[in-house]
Amino acid sequence: MSIHILLKNTAYHQIAPYVREVQYLSNPSAAFLVKTMRSLVVYYSRTGNTKAVGEEIARELGAKRDEIIDLKKRTGLRPIRWIIAGKDAWQRKLTKIKFGESPEEYDMIIVGTPVWAGKMTPAVRTYLTSHDLNGKNLGFFSTALRDSGKPFEEMEKLAPGASIIGTLGLRASEIRSGSYREKVRSFVKALRESTKTAAREA
Repeated sequence: MSIHILLKNTAYHQIAPYVREVQYLSNPSAAFLVKTMRSLVVYYSRTGNTKAVGEEIARELGAKRDEIIDLKKRTGLRPIRWIIAGKDAWQRKLTKIKFGESPEEYDMIIVGTPVWAGKMTPAVRTYLTSHDLNGKNLGFFSTALRDSGKPFEEMEKLAPGASIIGTLGLRASEIRSGSYREKVRSFVKALRESTKTAAREA
């Protein structure tokens, strides 16, 4: 006897954040457990570029999204603002933040940051150092004027017990032109493949 569950009119992204596990029985003697991970996309964004990417990733992945708020004022004249922000990032400073979702309640967490002076922002540094992500599936994305991939190695070091399942670096020009969406789709596809492999091996 087999049991089949068909969701004809339900898109994957509508149920993915809420489904913990689905059991499919192919015959009386065999059962296969397919785990559908609860996913969270969380990001800090000052200009809106990283937020735009985060929203696109969350939509494609069917994930919950959350925004990290830096409680330090980072507005003012552009040159002064950039210098102070870059200095804080370069010196690896922490800051006071607020956010809505607890990442400990999710299986997959995708964390996004702008790149300041080649580093992750203080808000994202604080977020990663404030949570125990041991055993989580963790991905990173970043936005920058030029070299967007610089922070990933250090971000990974702040979550030593997590499994890194993918990274995505984007330039501001790609976001302005809209070409980033294709890269987001490829990134999400790679994330799904990574988690499928993990589920098969579990």
